Amino acid sequence: MRRMGLDEEILPSQWMEWGVEHEDHAKRAYEVETGRTITDVGFVLPDHTDAFGGSPDGLVDPDGLIEVKCPAPWTLGVYHARGVLPAQYIPQIQGLMLITGRSWCDFWVWHPQVKPFLLLVKADVAYQAKIAAGLLKLIDEIKTIEEKLSWKP
Repeated sequence: MRRMGLDEEILPSQWMEWGVEHEDHAKRAYEVETGRTITDVGFVLPDHTDAFGGSPDGLVDPDGLIEVKCPAPWTLGVYHARGVLPAQYIPQIQGLMLITGRSWCDFWVWHPQVKPFLLLVKADVAYQAKIAAGLLKLIDEIKTIEEKLSWKP
């Protein structure tokens, strides 16, 4: 809807704001912990289209990326206890790997009072194919709506 100038403002929570403010600290902690260097990038478009893209938190090595989360300490504790990638981040991480062409992602969860949580996530090509098909279908549907509204971006 943003393309049509119809945008709804979503107010961030206290912990979302805290996470944004502390992301750089989390990235530096990752570099110290892993010995890897993060390359910051902006909005990335896949090679085959300019219709969608994404903003990874950083690129790592020739074929990896990093996704950083800075939640409340008790949320980080839950991630440690479960030891798996939270389901709500699967589309984001697989989508970013699809867009960037990267084969793995370090899911890095950080808070200064709790041991960081690091999980290596590998590319799931079948899942990414479903994301790509869904995005292309969405793009077609947006074009149809724009045509019905005589909208010209």
